[in-house]
Amino acid sequence: MDLRKGLLILDDTTLDKPYARKMDLVTYHWSGKHQRVVKGFALLTLLWTEGQSLIPCNFRVYDKPQGGKTNSRYAPESQGSGLCTGVCAMDSWYSALKNLKLIASFGWFFLTRLKRNRLVNPDRVGNRLISKLEIPQ
Repeated sequence: MDLRKGLLILDDTTLDKPYARKMDLVTYHWSGKHQRVVKGFALLTLLWTEGQSLIPCNFRVYDKPQGGKTNSRYAPESQGSGLCTGVCAMDSWYSALKNLKLIASFGWFFLTRLKRNRLVNPDRVGNRLISKLEIPQ
C-alpha cells in the first residue's frame, strides 16, 4: 500500500443505546439512520482508503462535557494524523472554515458539502452565496 495515495475519510456515527439510564458517554445525538435525535454514543472515525483497502487510522467516542470540545473541534486533531493522502472527505458537519483552512494548510484538497447559505470567494473578487454561483462543466 502506498499511504501517500488514497483518501482520508472523517465520519461520525451514532451507536444507539435507547435503554441506557446512566451510562458514561451516552448523550443525545442526531442519527442519520433514524432521522431524529436519539440516545447513544457518538463515534468519530478516521479511515484511509485507496479504493480497495479500508484502514481505520483513528477513532474517538465523542464526549459532550459542559464547555468541552464540539464534535467538529475533534476533526482538526484527527486530520493531522501524518498521512500524506492529499485529499480529505467529510460531511458538511465538519466543513467549518477553521477545519477547511487547516486541511488546506497541509497542502491537501477537501471534498465536502457546503450549506447553501455559505459565502465563498472563488475568484477573489468578493464573497457570494454558494447557491447563487454557476458550477462550470
